[in-house]
Amino acid sequence: MIIEKLKNGESIRENIAEVSVIEHPPILNHDKFHGKIHLIQRGDIILALEMQIKLREAGKPKGLSDLLIAAISINRALRDIAEIL
Repeated sequence: MIIEKLKNGESIRENIAEVSVIEHPPILNHDKFHGKIHLIQRGDIILALEMQIKLREAGKPKGLSDLLIAAISINRALRDIAEIL
């Protein structure tokens, strides 16, 4: 979704994971990018590993970038919920 918006010159307001920037560095120079970049933290790597172990056991392994993006999203959502509570 982000890459399509970038290619179409559309405004990007969504937050993205650091791994997305590594995969597609032109986002850094996109003048219509208004979101935040969530940096990878150790907890994200640990969660990605835990998810990959379970996915491999189920015969459905995923790529590193997908795992990290999912882990970052989950951890940030949990942090946001904890702040509300």
